This record gives sequence, structure tokens and C-alpha cells, in this order.
Amino acid sequence: MARPRGHRHVAHGLRDRAIGRLEEDIDENYEPTDAEIDEYAQWLGMVSPEDDDLLWIAREGLKAPLPEHWKPCKTNDGEIYYFNFASGESLWDHPCDEYYKKLYKEEKALSELGLSEL
Repeated sequence: MARPRGHRHVAHGLRDRAIGRLEEDIDENYEPTDAEIDEYAQWLGMVSPEDDDLLWIAREGLKAPLPEHWKPCKTNDGEIYYFNFASGESLWDHPCDEYYKKLYKEEKALSELGLSEL
């Protein structure tokens, strides 16, 4: 399942700063909606209802700010991508997405072994 582009940055809000580069507006009080959490959870690989106890991972992932040096940018076609101005790396998905996919897999494995902390 492909993650819808623009999903995460809609959550935090972006404003045009210059052609190609956007500025991330982070609302410290932002809480993702249930629909946003469900959509991101599915993108991470979660299946409801069996993974509902792990939805905290999706919620946390949606609230994660960009790491240092990363900025959202926009192509001429309006597509959002992320660029690291220190390393020159660019990604279509939020730079933290792989961390949250890995966290989900680890927590799921622990849960299946009965080792997760509640």
C-alpha cells in the first residue's frame, strides 16, 4: 500500500517559503484525528483490530517533527518531498517513517511473544 503523499505534512501544516522550499509549521497541541491515525497505521502495516493496541506508534509517528537539517520541499508539479540540506539526501516519505515502521515490527514481534510492556 502506497502512503498518500502529503499525509504527514498536512498534519503539521506547511507554508510556502520560496519556490521549491516549504516551511513546516508545528502545532505543539496538534492531535491527529482517528482517520489520520488509521490511515498511517495501515501504511505502517498495521491491521485492525489485532494491532489496535499499537496505534500509539501511528499517533507518535504523525506527531514527529522533521529531524535536524530536513526540510519539506515541493516539486514544480506540486509533489511534496523532503530534503536534507546538510547531506543532500532527498526522500518522498517523511524521514522518520522508516523508524516508525521498524518500531511497529519490533513491538508486534514482542506482542506475539507475550513480551510487550503494557
